[in-house]
Amino acid sequence: MSGHYHSYQWIGQAASLDKADGVRRPPLPPTPMDEFRNSPLPPFRMCDWLLKPSTHIKVTGDLETALTWLEEQWHQLEPSFAHPDREKRLGGSEGRLQDAQAALMCCGSMAWGHWLRAERFGLTAVVGCPDVHAPHYRCPVGG
Repeated sequence: MSGHYHSYQWIGQAASLDKADGVRRPPLPPTPMDEFRNSPLPPFRMCDWLLKPSTHIKVTGDLETALTWLEEQWHQLEPSFAHPDREKRLGGSEGRLQDAQAALMCCGSMAWGHWLRAERFGLTAVVGCPDVHAPHYRCPVGG
């Protein structure tokens, strides 16, 4: 579907997501040094990850690279899951990866959200580039 994929991850206190509505939406028109771009918080829309600096990208590559990275992140977060029983109902890492592959092939982007212990939240996302919902967004690593 996409030319390549950029992978992102944010892990932090869940309460910080509720208090940061403004920094999770890009300003219109975008400005080079705004709170949105500099915030580590995840944007509301998947395509808006592409507006953040390339330093937010964890991995860039093809579909296989993205899926390998997703599997690694799932296994790293697994010991911290606040609700491991929910993950089992979703098929664990294998079920999540099958769903991720289908989403990336169909829609070009996907995200996982995990409630973690100590009132934290983890968001793991892969965004196709160019993005089907914002084809006018430039690639954060090359153009």
